[in-house]
Amino acid sequence: MKLLGTKRIPLTGQAVSKGVIIETPNALVVASLKSQDRIEFKQLEDQSLSTNTLVSLLIILFLIVLPHGVAALIEYLVINIWNLQSIQFHLLDGIIKATLLVGYLFFIRLLPEISSLLENHGAEHRVLSIYEAGEELTVENAKKYTNIHPMCGTTLLCFFLFFSTIIFSIILISLPIAATFPFVLSHILALTLKLVLIIPIAGVSYGIFKFLQENSNSFVAKIVSTPGMVLQKLTTKTPSDDQLKVGISAILAALSLEKNISRKQNYV
Repeated sequence: MKLLGTKRIPLTGQAVSKGVIIETPNALVVASLKSQDRIEFKQLEDQSLSTNTLVSLLIILFLIVLPHGVAALIEYLVINIWNLQSIQFHLLDGIIKATLLVGYLFFIRLLPEISSLLENHGAEHRVLSIYEAGEELTVENAKKYTNIHPMCGTTLLCFFLFFSTIIFSIILISLPIAATFPFVLSHILALTLKLVLIIPIAGVSYGIFKFLQENSNSFVAKIVSTPGMVLQKLTTKTPSDDQLKVGISAILAALSLEKNISRKQNYV
């Protein structure tokens, strides 16, 4: 189906194990393959893609609290000349974060039950790419694109971790926490500060990330996006034709619902 010549409605997507979710400003639809010839649609009421916020928050905590704790343990047992006001401590913290993230992504990629989720993730990226390019929504066109998408949550997560590590380093190096409080208490205070700052830093990270992606041809945007784009090779797999059809159908259903809702709103 062609959508050329029409005003492009902004879309976001999300993969699930059995299909693809597409969100427009006023509609949220999940499409899944029930049989070889039948695609099932479901409208999700009063819901947004932020329903996975809890899972995302747990992952972020895993990538903040655990790395800090391991770095502090290494500081205490091995290299006791480092502390919260040393750049080496925060570099170690960042290395541990990166190792945990890559290790986690490698691990889930090996799980058989995750395979369809990763394939649907690839399908989501491909169908969003053809929609954003203004091309006809067909399986053939989707195959021309890769599984990589610049606005993927994986890329955003990488940017958040990098940006937050820099901000945490600047703040904690500037504050005399290590010199004022005992070892354990100083790290408890540092972790508390990190947890308090997660939400504002995440908001700023998203704003900067979105701005850079809107200027994606700039050198800075390409550098910032590269780590996340590389990691998407772990979070996606090549989808089947049926999975691409599901992704395309999810977009068409969401757009149709969005237009119906907008038409009703205009009548009010």
